[in-house]
This record gives sequence, C-alpha cells and structure tokens, in this order.
Amino acid sequence: MSRSALLLAVASTSIASAAMFVSLRHDAPVGPPTNPSSATDPELTTAVAALREELQQLKRAQLQPEVAPPPAAPLRQEADPASGVRLAALEQRLEQIESELKRLAERPAKAQPTPEQRAALAEAEARRNAELPELLTKFADLRLTEAERLRALSTLRGRTVPGTTRKATHDAADAAIQLVQTSTVAKTRADVWRQMHGAGNARLAPHLVQSLLHDADADVREEAAESLDEYLDQPGVRQALQLASQNDADEKVRRQAARSLAR
Repeated sequence: MSRSALLLAVASTSIASAAMFVSLRHDAPVGPPTNPSSATDPELTTAVAALREELQQLKRAQLQPEVAPPPAAPLRQEADPASGVRLAALEQRLEQIESELKRLAERPAKAQPTPEQRAALAEAEARRNAELPELLTKFADLRLTEAERLRALSTLRGRTVPGTTRKATHDAADAAIQLVQTSTVAKTRADVWRQMHGAGNARLAPHLVQSLLHDADADVREEAAESLDEYLDQPGVRQALQLASQNDADEKVRRQAARSLAR
C-alpha cells in the first residue's frame, strides 16, 4: 500500500472516531464541563488538530514521489483521482467536526441550583410524599364517586413509597380489586387495570385473570392482558394468556395476550 493511501486510511478511521465522540457529546445533557475552563475535552481538541495535520501530510504526499527499495530508480507516484475525492470528503468532515467542537465549547454550562432552590425542591417533594396516604384513602373511599376515586388512582400512578422502590399503586391493590368487582361501568374497570399496570402486587394476578377470561368488555380484557405481563410466574397466568391469545373473540385482546406472553 502506498504511503498516501495508508495515511488516508488512518485519517479516515480517526475522523470517524472523532465524529462519533462529538456526536455523543452533542447528545449528552447540558451540565457542568469536566474541565472548568472548557465544555469540551482538551484531549479531543488536540486529536482533531493532529488530524488536521495528517490531512496536510496527505496533500503533500500526493505531490511527492514514492521511494522504492534500491536498486530501482525513484518513481513518481501518479495522482489517484479517487484518493483525491476521498481526501476532499475527509477534509469537509473534519471541518464539520471542528465547527461542532467550537459550538460545544461555547455552550454555557448548566447552572447549579442555589441553596434556596434546593430547599424549595425538597419541600415540594416532601409535600408530594405527604399526599400519598391521603390519595390511597381517597381511592379506597366507597363514599366517593368512581370518577373521584379514579382521579386519586391516576395521581398515585408513577409514584413510589418514600424510602423504598415500591410503587404507590402496590398499596392500592385491595381497593383496585374492590372497584373492578363492583363497578358496572366497563370504562371504570378498564381504567383501573390500566392504572395498576406495573404495581408489582401478586394479589392482583387472579383478579386480572378473571377479567381477562370472563369480562364482557373487550377493553377490560385487553387492559387485564397487558397488566398480567409482570405476573407470568403466578399460577394460571400463562395458561390464561395462552387461551386468550388463541380464542378471545376480539383481535386486539388476542394480540395483547400474545405480547404479554412474549415478555
């Protein structure tokens, strides 16, 4: 392989690596720079400068003779048109990388919260945590309307019990079972099972199976099938999903049961 071709191959690989690194930096969230004096890595900046020098060497190499081993006379290398095209493309890509590095270096660092802001955030989180017992009570309160109870459940969803990794909806399992068993409104039953997805409470499993196999409403059966995906190790769950995936009258229920089985 000629010297210029070798340099071209090395430069191509190096520029591709630099482009990947810059892309990762571009996708990273804005935050304090690793080096307080710059938002980019000094090592990367140095590497890009070295790549610029390599490209200059390539340009010179295309105009210089290749020296063959003695006793052959020195031969002048003919310019390779394809090599010139690749060189131009690499130079253009390097210019893009240099431009992106400059933009990253000029990007302002994300300001750290002040002590007052941190205190306000902690206070807001404390208020959210203090709401959990009240929300659980509201969801279980038989004196409230179904709409009011569902609003409480919706607010619970996505929260965790303070000091644990347990989902707040885990503690709402008994109330969810009661509401599904007593509600005559299919939309309510479907919404309960939708909100309880991911609750991580195995007590729900047999009631979800009951809804999947016997509820008259397809939306309820579909939501039950989806929420069963985390209870595949519970007795009867796989069999119920298998049965529904093959025999349910509604196509969307069959599809969801098959997806849950595949988890």
